[in-house]
Amino acid sequence: GNTTPEFMAAGHDGAQVALGEQGNAEWVRVWLMGGLPAPYCYSFAVAMPGDDSGAFHSCDLWFTFGTLQKSWRPFTGVHYDVSRAMVAYWTNFAASGDPNGVGRTHSSAPCWERHAGPSGDVLRIAEASR
Repeated sequence: GNTTPEFMAAGHDGAQVALGEQGNAEWVRVWLMGGLPAPYCYSFAVAMPGDDSGAFHSCDLWFTFGTLQKSWRPFTGVHYDVSRAMVAYWTNFAASGDPNGVGRTHSSAPCWERHAGPSGDVLRIAEASR
């Protein structure tokens, strides 16, 4: 996964390019060429409150580990909703190999599909993900 936009740089034509997303796409391509099962990929696009730094590299970790309260940032209810969904995804993945959980019947979080190629699914995690 990556945050958006992450590791931006000027491309050949001068336009901004998201190197983090490009690197992940290349990693998935090589992974699939090796005959491995399609991975789960995400793009974290939650703007961080308290300044205009946006979704910077590694800010998703507060959400993944459920530690928003350890930050000085003024997180609100929607941020805690996103964090609960992320904690559930990673807990389910650790327990069963599926971030959605076995027999997914009650979750309000979007279904996280496997990323199976260049146009594959990438779970976009944003404030609207709740």
